[in-house]
Formats: sequence, C-alpha cells, structure tokens
Amino acid sequence: MNSCSGCRTVSTGQGAMRTTFSATLPITRWLNALRPCVPMMTTSLPASFAWLAISTATLRPVLMTVTALSPHATGRLYGPVALFTVALGILATLASSFIYLLPARPSWNLLHTPLDFLISAGLLGSVASGLAHTSSTASTLALASAWILNQAVRLYRLRTSTMFELRSSYNLLTSDALLPYLYASFGCVVAASAASITGHPIVGVLLCWAGLLAGRYLFFVSVVPLKMGLTFLQGRHA
Repeated sequence: MNSCSGCRTVSTGQGAMRTTFSATLPITRWLNALRPCVPMMTTSLPASFAWLAISTATLRPVLMTVTALSPHATGRLYGPVALFTVALGILATLASSFIYLLPARPSWNLLHTPLDFLISAGLLGSVASGLAHTSSTASTLALASAWILNQAVRLYRLRTSTMFELRSSYNLLTSDALLPYLYASFGCVVAASAASITGHPIVGVLLCWAGLLAGRYLFFVSVVPLKMGLTFLQGRHA
C-alpha cells in the first residue's frame, strides 16, 4: 500500500487508485495535549454552621405560628390569616422533619423525629410569645413536658432496641463527649419554662433556643448509618 499527498493508494493490478479516505476506528483517537496538573483544595465549613443553619430553618415558622394564635396579637379581623399562617407553619415544620425519615438512618427514621420538630417549634413559639405579653402558662408547661417526654421515650427505645445501630446511637448519646450536651438540653428547656412562667421572656427565649439547639446537635451527631458496624467488623476480619 502506497500513499501520496495525503491519499491512500491500493494496488489493484489495473493502475486504479483509491482516493477515498479510510474511516477512523472507534478505538483510534488523537493524542491530547498535556495539561498541567494544578493542585486544588477546598475547605468545608465547620459542622457547627451546618446544624445551626438547619436548626434555624426548622424553628423559624414558630415565631409566627404560636403568636398568630393569640387573640391579642391578631384580633378578629386577622383570624383567618392567623389560622392560615399556623397551617403553613405546621406544614413547613413537618416537611423539614420528613427529610430525615430515612431507612438508612435508623435513629432518625422514628416517629419521634416529626414529633420533636413539631414540639420544639411549638415550645419556642410559646416562650417567644411572652415577648408580646401573650404567652400562656398552660401551653408552655404542656409543650415543655411533651418535649421532655418525647426525648425520654426516644432514649428508652434506643437503649432497649434489638437493632445494633439504635443501641449504638444510645451509646453515643450517653458517652462522655455527648452526655453534657444531653443534660444541657433538658436543663435549658426546664429553665426556659420556669423563666417564661415567672415573667422573664427574654431569658426564657435564650434558654429555650440553647436547649433546642443542643438537642438538635445531638440529633445529628448521634446517628449511626445502617450496617455501618457490620462493614467495620467485616473489614477487620478480612
């Protein structure tokens, strides 16, 4: 086979010349020019920014939810608007909680998760309504008691569960590193309720916010993914 001027020629014995270019095989490709390898590094934000942002977005609807229920704040004219606001706040809170109902995260995939979101929202809203002198002692006590009960029942279920991941979450929550946060969350909620009832709404809001943020922090850091321990044990035996 001969070539001339970029054309391929094939000897046919008759002097004919093939002028059609050959097709390029799929596995054939032109060489790429060398590109310099520039090292790049990205830095993630601290975990505190993540759970603070998530907690803030979750608890945001309550500042208008419970306040909207107060007749002193809304009046008769804004009754329907208040109820619509309450409904939107509840739906937004539920939507936020349903994001975490994942089978791969057993400690999140419990009824306590949407209950925690709803009760936390209502409690903070009830305490915050004291800033407008519209708080209700009965509602504050009821919501604080419901929050404590929900957390206590969740801890009991984690401890007595037959699932490895749920028991591991309980062990994390009661570890030396996280146990102070657990005590702080319960203590701040109790103190916030007392401050709100005794006429100190600003202190109550700050304590309530601190307690709920501590609880939400524990919610995120204590989760154990499904079959994570089994993967670790298999790696050790391999």
